Amino acid sequence: MASNNLSGKILSGMAWTYFERLLSQGVSVLVTIILARLLLPEQYGVVSIVTVFITLCDALVVGGFSDTLIQKRGADQLDFSTLFWFVLVLGIVMYGVVFTLAPYIQLFFKNTSLVCETLRVMAIRIPINAVQSIQSARISKRMEYRYFFFANLAGTLASALVGIYMAFAGFGVWALVAQYLISSFVGTLVIWFSCGWRPDFAFSAERLKYLYSVGWKMQCSSLLAAFYGELESICIGKKYTAADLAFYDKGKQFPRLIMENVQTTISKVMLPAFSTENNDIAAMKALAKRSIRIGTFVISPLLVGLIMCADEFVHIVLTEKWMASVPFLRLICLYYILQPLMTLNKQIVIAVGQTKLYLMMEIQKKLIGIFLLCVALFASDSVLMIAVSSFINQCIGLVIQSYPLKRIINYPIAEQLSDFLPALISAALMAAAVWCVGLLPLPTFLILVVKIAVGIAVYVLIALITKNESFTFLLNTLKKVLHK
Repeated sequence: MASNNLSGKILSGMAWTYFERLLSQGVSVLVTIILARLLLPEQYGVVSIVTVFITLCDALVVGGFSDTLIQKRGADQLDFSTLFWFVLVLGIVMYGVVFTLAPYIQLFFKNTSLVCETLRVMAIRIPINAVQSIQSARISKRMEYRYFFFANLAGTLASALVGIYMAFAGFGVWALVAQYLISSFVGTLVIWFSCGWRPDFAFSAERLKYLYSVGWKMQCSSLLAAFYGELESICIGKKYTAADLAFYDKGKQFPRLIMENVQTTISKVMLPAFSTENNDIAAMKALAKRSIRIGTFVISPLLVGLIMCADEFVHIVLTEKWMASVPFLRLICLYYILQPLMTLNKQIVIAVGQTKLYLMMEIQKKLIGIFLLCVALFASDSVLMIAVSSFINQCIGLVIQSYPLKRIINYPIAEQLSDFLPALISAALMAAAVWCVGLLPLPTFLILVVKIAVGIAVYVLIALITKNESFTFLLNTLKKVLHK
């Protein structure tokens, strides 16, 4: 009965989370297209530089603590209240630090103006995100994902309306700043008033000590991952121009949207599920195999399809001024194809409480990544080589991060790859058919439409012929959700 109840929560959670991501990110894509047509790459570059430091502060303030509350069995009101007040105060302190350092950060990026002003305004998100993180942890632990649906959708719609209006009105970079802040603020408000949880005016140093003893490793891992993830942007912004950084970030944006719509949906639901079953090795392995198969089945055709349609997509959707982002877009798609495996390995290690092991693996991967980044920076004068170094590090990191699962749940990397490759092979066959379409003497827009249609038809046909298990599972899940 408990297993059936967990399965029901997983299916419901995936449905709510996926529909939330689908609607909110669908609006985000539309807004991105409109703003990219109205604003200049240099203006995006300023916001990209500022976002680097906001991301690092977020990782320092809330990184790992929400996962600690989710993972802890029997976490009660005092645990949540204690951590709420701790991260809120920490967030306010970090805002003060950022406000003070903003002029020096602008001085570091010598050729970029407005960094100081935009950083001081956008950093308001740090304490806002601190408030939301604990609310989100409680929602995730209770698997009440419908609250995320309404919060993120409301935040996305409100920020879209304001951002588009300000861009048309000529506010330039401030349109992006307003969009960024309003999305977080409105989403936090909706969660605060809808989920019904409030922190008590209570604080336990003993509880904080325990939670921090577990969470600091995840915090370090999150900070390390955030620093490494933003290190490329720092280097590009310092060595090259804001426009170069904008092209690099724009190349990341659409592959990342795919990941946020699909893999984030699966991972957000699977971590509580893994934590619930962390004493049952067979159940965890079964969940892990299904997670990889479903993740790769959905993600592979989307990313491979984007690689094959990149030229036409950027030219039509973002206009000619963004064509320099195409090479980055293709490389980032290759990077993210491996993400279902990376995410799974991370979640299993966290679910069984081996946060120290995860931290050590993260340190290894990041040290290798920094070495490869230095090689790319000093051995060539090409921003593209930075993206190449990131992909190489992803491949090396997969080997490092996959190894512990053999010991934890008897799921070695060879077996993981056997669950991963069928979807990738199907996507490769789809890519061959899409490539043939590109040879036709048709207008650019028609080429894009035909490529998408042929890609979908070929991939679904392969799934039907091979009787793909993930395809059948997703269809049955959709039927159950629609029936309810």
